This record gives sequence, structure tokens and C-alpha cells, in this order.
Amino acid sequence: MRRPVEHPRRGDERERRRPALPAPRRRPDRTGAAVHGDDAVDRAEGRPAGPQPLHRVRRAHRPLLRLGDPGRRRSPGARRGRGDRRRGPGDPGSRPGRRPARSPGDGGSVTGYAAELLDVSVAYATDSESVLALNSVSFACRPASSTSIVGRSGSGKSTLISVLSLLREPTVGKVLLDGEDAALMSDANRSVLRSARIGIVFQAFHLEPSLTVLQNVMLGWNFRHAGLSRSQAVARATDDLDSLGIADLAGRRPNALSGGQRQRVAIARAVFARPTLLVADEPTGNLDEETAGAVAEKLLALPGQYGTAVVIVTHDQAIARLADTRLELVRGRIRDARA
Repeated sequence: MRRPVEHPRRGDERERRRPALPAPRRRPDRTGAAVHGDDAVDRAEGRPAGPQPLHRVRRAHRPLLRLGDPGRRRSPGARRGRGDRRRGPGDPGSRPGRRPARSPGDGGSVTGYAAELLDVSVAYATDSESVLALNSVSFACRPASSTSIVGRSGSGKSTLISVLSLLREPTVGKVLLDGEDAALMSDANRSVLRSARIGIVFQAFHLEPSLTVLQNVMLGWNFRHAGLSRSQAVARATDDLDSLGIADLAGRRPNALSGGQRQRVAIARAVFARPTLLVADEPTGNLDEETAGAVAEKLLALPGQYGTAVVIVTHDQAIARLADTRLELVRGRIRDARA
């Protein structure tokens, strides 16, 4: 009797047809034992051996050590410490136009001057002629000092104020603030420098009528916090108002104040950021004699309080004589008024 022929099952036939996979490469680990390539990385990183997700497989082929100085390495989750900060503005190779943080009243200038004008000339071109508003003007003011500049109408006082406040570029010459040349800065850096280190007191006050006195003083803080929290800013503004004798007016609007009170608010706003330089353009021009004397006294006390260099442009000789240095502007040229 013939035995029936046994045919193989389809599954067995597929297994025989499937090509054999090459044996995985094996390499010795740090202990000398031969393990699979992925298992070596798993063991080195403290993970269990075996199949890993795709992102872990890719990470397994990265180097285990970072290049560079081993002493500067830190774990991926570690916070950046004080010693690991990026290169600061005062370090070699840092970007130009930046400077280290300066404490209020600190004379950070290399030359020792808060502000300098070096052979500054400003010319205006008209249809018929060219007008020279400033002619080779040079002067400097030190921190914690006061300077008054007097002159007749049309002598160039307003032009001098605008150049010193970085509101206008001179035709010829240099303007240095804390030893930094403003001409070498971009418009953005010049604006930051002006807002941070220059305070301006205008003759017309320029207070925001919709804000209170306290809010007007803190107006600059809304655009540049300067490292102050809101509570710290309120405390500083209150102290400034108190030093000027108007702390009780903090909740009023400018329309409810007298001219002298408004000018004191303008002074408090100008010194809020603790500027290197404070420029006052005819600060007593709209005030009566008694109020003008009180406002001038407050202005000239600022160098001793904050270390600020104060420059007052005025036509009042009595107020000008109170400053440490008195200069006179005549036809675009400056000279010592004491001579």
C-alpha cells in the first residue's frame, strides 16, 4: 500500500523562502564583554537594553561627550550660573553701542566728563544763504556739577540744547556722553541712550493732562522699566515728588496745578531715571520771580542729590550766577561769562 505524500504548509514554505538576516555586529563594551551596538549605548547611558523608540535610536549615534573644555560642561537641564553668562557689553569682542550697567550717579566716562561738545558747528541752509547757528563750540561738564548758559535771543541756545540732548546731529564736531561718541551709534542705540541717560526739562512743561502727577513722573517707566518693579517705581516717584515739596499733589491732574508746581513735576519726571545729564531749557521763563527762584534752587540741588550734571539755559542772570560754571553764547560762539 502506497503511503500518501505529505505536502508542506504554506507558512513553512514562506519561512524557507525568506532570506536569512545577517548576524548583528558585536563589539566589546567598556567591561570587555561583547554586546550589541545599541546595547552598548544603552548601558553607558544607564538605560535598559532592548528596542528603543526612534528618537532614542538616533540619539544613540551622537557623541557621549561634548567638545571643548571639560570644565565648562554642564548638564542639559542645569541652569546657567553667574559664571556661565554670555559675553557682556564690557567684555572684549562684544557688540558696539552697548555698555555695562551703571549705577545712578556713577561717572562711567573714560574722560571723567558727563557730557562733552568738541568743535561742534551747526549750519542751516536757507534759500538765499547759509546760517551758522553754532560755530566751533566746545565745552564739557563733569558729574555732580551745574552749568548755566546765557545768551540773547537768536544766539543759538535752542540749537545748543537740541545738540546736547541728542535731538539734532551737528554739522561738524563730536558729541560725547560718558565718553561715548553719539555719531558712531545707530538711531536705535542713540534713542536708548537719550531715554536712559538724558533728562530734559522743557519751558512749556509738556505734561500729559489725562494722567495724574504720579503717573506723569512714572511715564518713562512704562516704556523702559530699568529693572524696577511697579512698587519700586511708585516709591521712587513718590520720593522725587517729596524732595521737590509736592508729594501731596501726586493724585492731582496737571490742569489743577500752578505753573511752578507743573515745572516741579517736569523736573521730577526728568530725574526719575537718574540720568547722567539733565538739560533745562528756560525752565523759569513762564514763572514769576519768586516761583522762578524756588524752581532754580531745586534744579541746582540735583547734582548733590543724584550726582547728575545739570545744564541750564536761561536768560535770567540772577539764576545763571547760582551755577558752578557760567557760560555765555554770543553769535554761535561760547565763552566763559566770568572772564
